Amino acid sequence: MLAKARDDRYPTAGAMAAALSDALGLGKTGVLSAVGGAEATLLPTGMAPAAPETNLRVAREAEPAPTRRRAWAVPALVVAGIGLIGLAIVGLVIVGLLAQGWLEQRNGPTAVAVSTPTLQQGIGAPPTATSEPPTAQPTATLAPTETATAGPPTHSAVSIASITNGGLDTDFADAPVGSIELGGVVFELDGRAFRSQAEPAPNNTFPTEAGIVLERAGVTRVFVLITSGDGFTRWRGRTVGEIVLTFVGADPLIVELVLGENLREWHAADNVVSEADGVVEVWRGPITGHPELSGVLDLLTIRVPESHAEATLVRIDFRDTSVESVGSRDPAITVAGLVIEHR
Repeated sequence: MLAKARDDRYPTAGAMAAALSDALGLGKTGVLSAVGGAEATLLPTGMAPAAPETNLRVAREAEPAPTRRRAWAVPALVVAGIGLIGLAIVGLVIVGLLAQGWLEQRNGPTAVAVSTPTLQQGIGAPPTATSEPPTAQPTATLAPTETATAGPPTHSAVSIASITNGGLDTDFADAPVGSIELGGVVFELDGRAFRSQAEPAPNNTFPTEAGIVLERAGVTRVFVLITSGDGFTRWRGRTVGEIVLTFVGADPLIVELVLGENLREWHAADNVVSEADGVVEVWRGPITGHPELSGVLDLLTIRVPESHAEATLVRIDFRDTSVESVGSRDPAITVAGLVIEHR
């Protein structure tokens, strides 16, 4: 049955069955007459099957040979595909790095965006979209035409009643009194003034200085109604007094009163200094007993520097220094009004 040469094999299945029966001593034991789907029938021993020999061979040839399913083929293909994709990605990264290095050598280094780490999804934080870059939140800005500016400064009249020692009516026939605007500044005048010492008596008994206590922050300017008495021309250009502004939070400011610069005689005459560029004439009226002559009130403006903007003005002193500077009680200083400008 298994002989290599075809002629040595049994020609038919029946012959092989007969030989097997003889070898086993089965005698006339029957054999299967068919191999296909027909019902099996026992045949006498030695009888050949009715079907031709070729039926069995043809049937075997017609049936497709069972193929062994290769279970490893699909996973192998998947692994190979993943490997190819990985190699492609690595190749793209290498090409990108080489291109970036070439660009940096040509154009200089480029900025690299660094992502900010976010909380892992599913651990106490909502999913974070990574496909789109974060957008900046809008911020409020002022319109181009709007500019924040500070309000206008305030003028506050300061009473000098605590230092006055004489009346303006001795100089002027109709002295200004009450709330009156002089040089764009509103003063509150009561018809009295501070006068420093001078010659002759009784003026030689007047004080050489006087001070006003106040408390005002954010001072920008100080306005003073001031004139000189007996300001003779021989002392033109000489310092005859000073105004001292004392602050808390800043150094004091000292304004020297120089005859012919920021101080002048209260009336015009040939032997007195009647001109000074540092003051502005704001009032003129007839002199008491001499209606043909006129006297004046001048406005002196003291500007406080920005370095004192946060300081508090607490005192203003008016000082007559003529004895020390020119060796005489003359000239005298007359202060008739005071206003503080502040924010």
